[in-house]
Amino acid sequence: MALQIKLNEVQEEIESLNLSKKNIEYELINKKGNLSSINNSVDEKRRVLSIKKGHVEETINKIGFLAKEAEERFIKETESKSFEVIKNNFNVSKEGNKTKLSKTEEDLKNLQGSYNITYDFGAEVGINGINTFLDELDNLVKSKVIEYEEQVKASRKNAEEEFKEHFLSKIQENINTAKSEFKGLNKGLKDVKFGNEEYEFKIGKSKENKEYYDMIMDNENIGEGFTLFSTSYENKHKELLNELFDKLTLDNESNEAELIKLTDYRNYMSYDIEIKYNDNTTSLFSKVCREKSGGETQTPFYVAMAASFLQLYKGVSSSSESIGIILFDEAFDKMDDARIMSMMEFYDKFNSQLQLLIGAPPQKIEPITPYVNTVLLAIKADKFSIIEDMINEKL
Repeated sequence: MALQIKLNEVQEEIESLNLSKKNIEYELINKKGNLSSINNSVDEKRRVLSIKKGHVEETINKIGFLAKEAEERFIKETESKSFEVIKNNFNVSKEGNKTKLSKTEEDLKNLQGSYNITYDFGAEVGINGINTFLDELDNLVKSKVIEYEEQVKASRKNAEEEFKEHFLSKIQENINTAKSEFKGLNKGLKDVKFGNEEYEFKIGKSKENKEYYDMIMDNENIGEGFTLFSTSYENKHKELLNELFDKLTLDNESNEAELIKLTDYRNYMSYDIEIKYNDNTTSLFSKVCREKSGGETQTPFYVAMAASFLQLYKGVSSSSESIGIILFDEAFDKMDDARIMSMMEFYDKFNSQLQLLIGAPPQKIEPITPYVNTVLLAIKADKFSIIEDMINEKL
């Protein structure tokens, strides 16, 4: 009986062991299956990795030096940032670049579409049509565009040369005209005594623009066999010419004052009045006006005013639109009768070009009256003024 019980226990243990064996065998089979699946996954990942490496190498070959720059930047970024942060930053930048790319492509399509409409071209717009447009550009460059560019360059050069010649010749012409006018003024001043003084205009070159003046008045500009921009003239003044016309063609608001100054011929000249005394000594008005007062300085002022208005009204005798008026108020107030009469005698020499309207106090009437056609007396009565004619006995 006891033996039978023992056999039953052994039998149960054998069955239990067999069951455990089967479970272990089943588990082993499953693990083998998992191992095979893992091996297959590893193989697939290796295959994908190999493909991606190929893409990376292909991209490196395309972008050239950018690949090295990208690698250096990646190494630098990993020194202070984790791979996760680098990845996130890259993705953000990538999305931003996608947006820019999309906008750029849209702009490209608009430009291509506009070209198609304007020139009846009909090519596909967008990236896919870019080669067609590049071929069109190449055809244009190889055809008439080069010829037109050369024509434009030649025309521009000719226009610039014509402008330079006209500008300098006009400035030179105006300077010579001014010299001639001052010569006429000096002729009118000759032998006219203002007290114990005689006056003569002195015309020279401006200290500030004397180099430009010398260039403009160079004799090579007018000699036979020379043109204004002959090789000799241009080589002689090349740097100064370039400097001057750079200033004249500079296009900005701050250059406006400089442009006005350089286009006015008067700014290339200097002006003064030489005062000659009875003892044969001389002085310049520019010096006297700082040292003296009264009639000694006022007389040259009225002489200078005559010069200024004659230049302003030059050509007045042939013009129907200008009457050459000069209006003087409180005239000759610091001058004695002798100086006033000399001044009126001087102005009388230019009565065909200038008309004087003189406002002066009663004590100045006597030296002025012999030189004017009409004298009007202004008499104040309470709040009113009465104007009466004064008869010039000389007339």
